[in-house]
Formats: sequence, C-alpha cells, structure tokens
Amino acid sequence: MEGSLHEHTAIRWRGLLLGLLAQKANGLVVDLRGCESIDDHCLNALLATGAALKAGGGAGVAVVLLPGSAMNQTLGRSCGDEMPSYTSTRAALLALGNTNGT
Repeated sequence: MEGSLHEHTAIRWRGLLLGLLAQKANGLVVDLRGCESIDDHCLNALLATGAALKAGGGAGVAVVLLPGSAMNQTLGRSCGDEMPSYTSTRAALLALGNTNGT
C-alpha cells in the first residue's frame, strides 16, 4: 500500500476487506511500508477484519512496517497485540501461516 488510507478511500478499502472475508481467507498481510497515514475509519476496518478472521479460526491480520517509522509508532500504540507488525513480508507470512503457536 502506498499513499494514505483515509475516509475517501474507506469504501474501497472496506470492500477489499469484505471480499477477503467472503472468500473465507485464513489471514491477511498488509504491507504498509509505503503508507504515509491511516485514519480511524480504515484502521478500524482492518482491525475488524482481523477479529473476524480470528473468530472464524483464521490467523487474523499482520502488517509490514518500517522499523522506527511514524506509522510503526502509531499502529503500535493503537493496536497492540490485536494486529502484530513485522519488518518483512516474509516474516509476516510465516507468522500467519503458523496459527498453532509452535
């Protein structure tokens, strides 16, 4: 994702997330290294998607962030353990693929 996720993109963003739920996806990795900002509308949609995936027995949502970036700090404060973050797509995919905790 590059640019910003804000209210004007929220309808499209929610549509993409709802499509994943309809496809019964196990998990979602969102690469936000190119994202400058995310507003509450889009963040809440992402968190709700993660919760729905987990409620269905899936892995939830993980994000890829640049270490030390403003986005990393913002999401760390806002999301805590609800949406883990990683520094590489590979690490996030591996973590979501390992849903049994081993």
